[in-house]
Amino acid sequence: DVGLITRYANEELVKTLTDSLKVLQYCYCKLPVIAPDIMKSKRKNWFSYRLTEESVKKSIDDTLQFDRDNFDISDIYDWNVLAKRILEDDI
Repeated sequence: DVGLITRYANEELVKTLTDSLKVLQYCYCKLPVIAPDIMKSKRKNWFSYRLTEESVKKSIDDTLQFDRDNFDISDIYDWNVLAKRILEDDI
Protein backbone atom coordinates (compact mmCIF):
# COMPACT_ATOMS: atom_id res chain seq x y z
CA ASP A 1 0.00 0.00 0.00
CA VAL A 2 2.95 2.34 0.57
CA GLY A 3 6.68 2.46 -0.10
CA LEU A 4 8.51 3.17 3.13
CA ILE A 5 12.10 4.38 3.33
CA THR A 6 13.48 4.52 6.84
CA ARG A 7 17.20 5.14 6.27
CA TYR A 8 18.26 8.19 8.18
CA ALA A 9 21.82 7.65 9.43
CA ASN A 10 24.16 8.72 6.64
CA GLU A 11 22.86 11.90 5.00
CA GLU A 12 25.18 11.75 1.97
CA LEU A 13 24.31 8.11 1.24
CA VAL A 14 20.59 8.63 1.71
CA LYS A 15 20.55 11.49 -0.81
CA THR A 16 21.66 9.04 -3.52
CA LEU A 17 18.71 6.72 -2.92
CA THR A 18 15.92 8.95 -4.26
CA ASP A 19 16.09 7.19 -7.63
CA SER A 20 17.09 3.74 -6.44
CA LEU A 21 15.62 0.63 -8.03
CA LYS A 22 13.38 0.22 -4.99
CA VAL A 23 11.99 3.76 -5.38
CA LEU A 24 11.41 3.17 -9.10
CA GLN A 25 9.58 -0.06 -8.25
CA TYR A 26 7.37 1.81 -5.79
CA CYS A 27 6.63 4.41 -8.47
CA TYR A 28 5.95 1.78 -11.14
CA CYS A 29 3.40 0.20 -8.79
CA LYS A 30 1.92 3.68 -8.24
CA LEU A 31 2.65 3.58 -4.53
CA PRO A 32 3.14 6.69 -2.46
CA VAL A 33 6.64 6.85 -0.96
CA ILE A 34 7.26 7.96 2.61
CA ALA A 35 10.89 9.00 3.13
CA PRO A 36 13.03 10.94 5.60
CA ASP A 37 13.11 14.68 5.01
CA ILE A 38 16.84 14.56 4.23
CA MET A 39 15.92 12.79 0.99
CA LYS A 40 14.66 15.35 -1.50
CA SER A 41 12.57 14.40 -4.51
CA LYS A 42 10.20 16.20 -6.86
CA ARG A 43 8.14 13.07 -7.42
CA LYS A 44 4.42 13.64 -6.90
CA ASN A 45 4.19 10.41 -4.91
CA TRP A 46 6.94 11.48 -2.47
CA PHE A 47 6.01 12.35 1.12
CA SER A 48 8.71 13.37 3.59
CA TYR A 49 8.81 13.02 7.34
CA ARG A 50 10.93 14.27 10.21
CA LEU A 51 11.58 12.12 13.24
CA THR A 52 8.63 13.45 15.17
CA GLU A 53 5.30 11.82 15.83
CA GLU A 54 3.38 14.69 14.23
CA SER A 55 5.47 14.64 11.06
CA VAL A 56 5.22 10.87 10.60
CA LYS A 57 1.45 11.03 11.16
CA LYS A 58 1.09 13.83 8.58
CA SER A 59 3.08 11.83 6.01
CA ILE A 60 0.86 8.83 6.53
CA ASP A 61 -2.29 10.96 6.32
CA ASP A 62 -1.01 12.58 3.10
CA THR A 63 -0.33 9.20 1.49
CA LEU A 64 -3.90 8.17 2.20
CA GLN A 65 -5.01 11.06 -0.04
CA PHE A 66 -2.58 10.18 -2.86
CA ASP A 67 -4.34 9.73 -6.22
CA ARG A 68 -2.79 6.57 -7.68
CA ASP A 69 -5.18 6.45 -10.61
CA ASN A 70 -3.80 9.67 -12.08
CA PHE A 71 -0.13 9.12 -11.26
CA ASP A 72 1.91 9.11 -14.49
CA ILE A 73 4.52 6.36 -14.76
CA SER A 74 5.31 6.83 -18.45
CA ASP A 75 8.92 7.71 -17.61
CA ILE A 76 9.45 4.36 -15.85
CA TYR A 77 9.98 1.46 -18.24
CA ASP A 78 8.98 -2.13 -17.62
CA TRP A 79 11.54 -4.83 -18.45
CA ASN A 80 10.13 -5.44 -21.94
CA VAL A 81 10.40 -1.81 -22.98
CA LEU A 82 13.80 -1.42 -21.35
CA ALA A 83 15.22 -4.50 -23.09
CA LYS A 84 13.84 -3.34 -26.44
CA ARG A 85 15.35 0.13 -26.00
CA ILE A 86 18.72 -1.36 -25.05
CA LEU A 87 18.69 -3.66 -28.11
CA GLU A 88 17.76 -0.73 -30.34
CA ASP A 89 20.57 1.31 -28.75
CA ASP A 90 18.02 3.94 -27.81
CA ILE A 91 19.31 4.51 -24.28
